[in-house]
Amino acid sequence: MRVSRPLPPAAGDTTPLLAVPLGITTLTVSRQAIVALVAIALLSSVHIRGLGPGRVVQNALAVGKVLLLTGFVAAGLSIGQGSMQHFGGGASATAGGFLVALIPVMFSYSGWNAAAYVAEEIRDPGRNVPIALALGTGAVVLVYLLLNVLYIYAMPVPELVGLKVRVVDAAADRLFGAQAGDASRSSRF
Repeated sequence: MRVSRPLPPAAGDTTPLLAVPLGITTLTVSRQAIVALVAIALLSSVHIRGLGPGRVVQNALAVGKVLLLTGFVAAGLSIGQGSMQHFGGGASATAGGFLVALIPVMFSYSGWNAAAYVAEEIRDPGRNVPIALALGTGAVVLVYLLLNVLYIYAMPVPELVGLKVRVVDAAADRLFGAQAGDASRSSRF
């Protein structure tokens, strides 16, 4: 999802508001940079207040993200304009394509193993760290698989392979219409 959709102040042209030459590079300030700096400052101020407020905010953000993704899947499969016939295609994958497809899986998993790094701050780490790792990894795998089922429901695999926009935008575009997906204006990454 592009930052401009949930945060309209970050939308608009990419014209710098301020450009300061610093020798080998130029410091450029734009609306997107200001929104990012404000978000960093807000989250930093929450974490400075202690583990309690930081835990609440991080848990709320994680739960919100999972709820939005599962809501997208539920809405797409129930009221979206997809087709179950897309699952019957005889699409095949090459070994190279399969390995490239695993890169996002690696990145989606990489945050859930952080429980091992903070084990000394967890009550009963011998019991709770393995539970956190198993539940976190299981949740990521489940959401990832559900999203892929939705993507194939939205469009056939040969179309997914040739996309020049983000898959989530193309799927939302196909399932709910052009305004939902924003596929015409989004970039691949």
